[in-house]
Amino acid sequence: MEAIERNVVEGVREAYIAVTPHEDRKQEIRDASDTDVVTNARRHCCGFIVVATEAKVAANKRKAKTTPG
Repeated sequence: MEAIERNVVEGVREAYIAVTPHEDRKQEIRDASDTDVVTNARRHCCGFIVVATEAKVAANKRKAKTTPG
């Protein structure tokens, strides 16, 4: 079980590094603990979900105002 978890964490770490443009930040990710990597990835993912949800609500409100009936 621990080996699987370690593989998952390393996958998350590599994905996080792949989408990070700045080399200094990439090194911070490489040096971070497994817990920090997973926590940061989760925080970012949740942030994107919140932004997407807010955008969808706003789009629905705009559509409701422009749709007759």
